[in-house]
Amino acid sequence: MPDTVRTTGQHSRELTTLRQRLTALESAAAERHQAEVALRESEAKYRALFEESRDAIHITSREGTILEANQALPDLLGYMRTEVIGLNALQTYANPADRFRFQQEIERQGAVRDYEVKLRKKDGTVLDCLMSAMVRRGPDGGILGYHGIIRDITEQKRTHQLLLDYSHTLERRVEERTRELQGKNAQAEDTLRQLREAQNQLLVQQKLASLGALTAGIAHEMRNPLNFVNNFADLSLELIQELREVLAWHRQFFEASTFADLEDILFSFEQNLQKIIEHGKRADRIVHGMLQHSRGQPGVREPTELNTVLAEYINLAYHGMRAQDASFNVSMDTSYDPSVGLVDVIPQDIGRVFLNILNNAYYAVHTKHKALGEGFRPTLSVRTTNLGDRVEVRIRDNGDGIAPEVRTHLFQPFFTTKPAGAGTGLGLSMSHDIVVQEHQGTISVDTEVGQYAEFIITLSKQVPSLSEAPGPPSAR
Repeated sequence: MPDTVRTTGQHSRELTTLRQRLTALESAAAERHQAEVALRESEAKYRALFEESRDAIHITSREGTILEANQALPDLLGYMRTEVIGLNALQTYANPADRFRFQQEIERQGAVRDYEVKLRKKDGTVLDCLMSAMVRRGPDGGILGYHGIIRDITEQKRTHQLLLDYSHTLERRVEERTRELQGKNAQAEDTLRQLREAQNQLLVQQKLASLGALTAGIAHEMRNPLNFVNNFADLSLELIQELREVLAWHRQFFEASTFADLEDILFSFEQNLQKIIEHGKRADRIVHGMLQHSRGQPGVREPTELNTVLAEYINLAYHGMRAQDASFNVSMDTSYDPSVGLVDVIPQDIGRVFLNILNNAYYAVHTKHKALGEGFRPTLSVRTTNLGDRVEVRIRDNGDGIAPEVRTHLFQPFFTTKPAGAGTGLGLSMSHDIVVQEHQGTISVDTEVGQYAEFIITLSKQVPSLSEAPGPPSAR
């Protein structure tokens, strides 16, 4: 009888253990199902990013067979998507030898960036492209193939060549005209002088055009990684929310203090991502402004938060000065009238005005600080005031001020008091045209030699149409 009782008890314990294991298996299966659902959702998000990219993204075998590509690749090369998958990349090269050189370079370094190649479309058209790629390796370290990004730069190279051709044509015409004038009498000397002045102006304009092209290239290069930063920051916020829900689901497995620590970490991570998103959007606005500046086309007036634009360009000019001279520093005194609100302006052009005046102000206080030493405190004061139907902006520095003989030439083209190479003399002239001619506003300066210089800009909140605009102000 005692043996029978023990056998029954042992059977009961085994049954209990079996039930516990079955419960654990069911819980593990549920967790695995949730993980699989989350993985599928994550894969779908990354697939969407892959497909929506404007750059042509592709994955190839080591032999060159295209294994995967987004829609941008067949669009670039003029193929159907079904034709691209399985196509050997060698067939897309205008010069097959470039493929072998590219392969040697990437396997030697592990990755290449902005490798310039010529690709041939299905219809035979040749494209200038930049290719960036990395090696794909297997678990044993062996090379499986490559994945990379292709960007079409055909239009950029064409524009650059047009600029070069224009420059050479301009130089040749100037030389021909100069030789034509050299044999003439003294009366022609005045014409020659005027021609040289025109040549200098054209050269400055050419430099500005080249700077615009360079700015556009930099802005385009910045926009792609910036888009990735912004997109992945948004995606990471979603993932944090998903992780918070998973943690809440398994809260019973954590001690209270441990769970509180995890929530604090998630909160801090979320705050950091919010800052990344905030500054990423700010950087995107700056890039957008750079692209608008570089187009060289008339801007469009739009209701604009003038205080926000002014604050951004104060920061941009400050960091630009710091990049040139790390010792530069300045005390800021800003007062933005919140009732200023929206002003009808061309944002990028007004931003250029602010940038020119701020750069001059920073240059003035920094020069004075270098001359007087630590006994002088560089200070910049910026004020905005709502005047009803107009807005006033005052930018004041405590530099050396502007001498009386200089003030009459202040807004003339190519006039500058800076050393050779430090300024073109176009900044204030362009600023005057933007404020007075484009926006029917006013720009003036109040200054005391050795004490300060203050630029005063007034803008109408609603700029009248050309038919309603008043005539040019009389000279004073």
